[in-house]
Amino acid sequence: MMARMVFVTGFARGGTSWLRDCIAAHPEIAALPGERVVFRDLQEPQEIRAYFAAETADLDPRARFIVNKAPANAPFLGQAARSFPEAKFIFILRDPRDVLVSHQRGRQGWMRGANSTAEGCMAKLALYYQGWREADGLPNVLLVRYEDLHQDFFTTMARVLDFIGVEHG
Repeated sequence: MMARMVFVTGFARGGTSWLRDCIAAHPEIAALPGERVVFRDLQEPQEIRAYFAAETADLDPRARFIVNKAPANAPFLGQAARSFPEAKFIFILRDPRDVLVSHQRGRQGWMRGANSTAEGCMAKLALYYQGWREADGLPNVLLVRYEDLHQDFFTTMARVLDFIGVEHG
């Protein structure tokens, strides 16, 4: 089951939903709806495997891969990637200044509070970025820059789809 999983994480307001939706547009990839903050909430690998087996049971069985996104998984990226070397992990990195502005302009309640101040947002981004640093260099982890996805979409998505292991044209 975990060999079918593609986990997208990064900063909240950093492009995780956009990247998940772009990946899920591929005909061989299904998306789990919502966010599954499993690597924060569950500790044992067997619990995590069982969780995803149950959560993906109703998805299209023809899908070779299943994409999940959850920014709150970012601090646990290194541990998760080491625990599940058969899964794919993608960390999307967006310019922190743009993340802060996105939080400040957001209308949802969770965007207010600490995330809407420079100090609070930067503290959270540092925690999330530490997860990337702990995973940097692992063969099942890919870093994607939000700005690259925005400015050179087709080249960046080709790199993502190559990493996952699906054909593209």
